[in-house]
Amino acid sequence: MPPRAKPSGRTPKLPRGYKHFGEWVDALRLDAVITPREIEERTSAYGLDRRIERSYFERIASNQRAPSSVGPRRLEALRVVLGQDRDVWAERSGVDIPTGAQLEPASFSARASKLTPELIAAREDVLRQVTDELRPPNYQPVFSSGAGGPFRDEEEPIEHVNFPHTITDRYPGALFMRVDGDCLEPEVPKGAYAVILPDPGLAQVGSLVCVWFSDNGRKFAYLYESREDGDHVLVQTNPARIVVTPVGSSVLGVVVDLYNPPSVPKLKARAIFGIISEHAPHLLHDDE
Repeated sequence: MPPRAKPSGRTPKLPRGYKHFGEWVDALRLDAVITPREIEERTSAYGLDRRIERSYFERIASNQRAPSSVGPRRLEALRVVLGQDRDVWAERSGVDIPTGAQLEPASFSARASKLTPELIAAREDVLRQVTDELRPPNYQPVFSSGAGGPFRDEEEPIEHVNFPHTITDRYPGALFMRVDGDCLEPEVPKGAYAVILPDPGLAQVGSLVCVWFSDNGRKFAYLYESREDGDHVLVQTNPARIVVTPVGSSVLGVVVDLYNPPSVPKLKARAIFGIISEHAPHLLHDDE
């Protein structure tokens, strides 16, 4: 057996493309006291094409992403955020940053100072929309309001609509219903698609709810009160009126989103009490 080489007392020079680049980068991050979330925010300051999302950085740090697969523009942004010399960075990563992708460290502070939480949120929305467009179609069954009883598995939808993945990702288990009436216009326009969580326990005063009327099918209204006897006092706004559900009726769920338009209104408590005081003032007083 040949004799072992004696240690030289020097730290060996790491080869280009060092396989533990991720561990080194994560150690730099820890030394700089920067969180993966801050990595995401700071690289975003250089533009969406240089942004390194938190989950993506974690894959880099765990060596699940080779430096060459990250791309020169994002690698350069990460280098600047971590304050590393370009030559050392190239030696560690095995990637030479082209001149057109290079950044000056001094430019970061100027750009980062303009990065507000609102701007970060807006950029994240854009990224979600772009990502959503790259995913396959997301057709969901849509049911009709008006006719029909409580939701049943055997009920046939009236159509299938391609909803954004962001909606179904955010509200798993949601049901979709088309607004066929005009009793809540203009806030809830006829033809909009309601995203409904079938959990009546989520309803609060002013919540937009889907209600099954035992004598008149499914309707939308704002909730004012749920009584112990099972009745519900509801408010509709076009025209403004109070509706008390007949015996056997039930709240089917809470509307958490509207698609086309993509927002959900909630009637303010002041408006609720205003309509109640005008049309049914006796409801504001406790029974003697």
